[in-house]
Amino acid sequence: MIRFTFSQLNLDHVKKTIILISAFFVLSTAKAQSITLDSIPTRDSLIFYEKVFSIPEGMNKDAVFNSVVQWCASEFKNSNDVIKLSDRGNGEIVGNSSFKINIAGFASLDFKYNVRYMFRVDIRDKKYRIQVNNFTKTYFGIATWGKYRPAEIDYRHVLAKKGSNYKIELAFFNTMNKSTNDAITSLANFVNKSKSNNF
Repeated sequence: MIRFTFSQLNLDHVKKTIILISAFFVLSTAKAQSITLDSIPTRDSLIFYEKVFSIPEGMNKDAVFNSVVQWCASEFKNSNDVIKLSDRGNGEIVGNSSFKINIAGFASLDFKYNVRYMFRVDIRDKKYRIQVNNFTKTYFGIATWGKYRPAEIDYRHVLAKKGSNYKIELAFFNTMNKSTNDAITSLANFVNKSKSNNF
């Protein structure tokens, strides 16, 4: 009959535990890396959103310009601080704004960010274009409180696409992508609803 000593049993238990923990981290990493970021558009390796819309029937260039200004007034507390360029003649509106991202972390520690960006609307006779880029991020944490880091978001996006970041980073980009697309859709919908005032 084979007899196992107490030390041998403990050693076997430790080995099994190490194997299980290792398998857990491998599976977790594989799952995190399976999330793709291809839906986030880039230009010259920098995050860059651009969408072109047709001007609704019954509206002209000037009416769309008015709608964009009205949307800014309804979306932001002080649109005068947001809008940096307002050129009615050339159909150009440029502004800076921000949105917040809150991601649940570990041990009741949340990751809180304030994301700043630049948006631009170019209006022509039959179409208008919305661009969003120049993203920067503030960490709401002790070590980096209030420090804006230009281009860091773009850099981390490249790393995440290569699968070298954690779930928190991927969750951040997914939330940022949704918030940006929601803002673009909100503006386009506002323009479409405004066409009824032009008949």
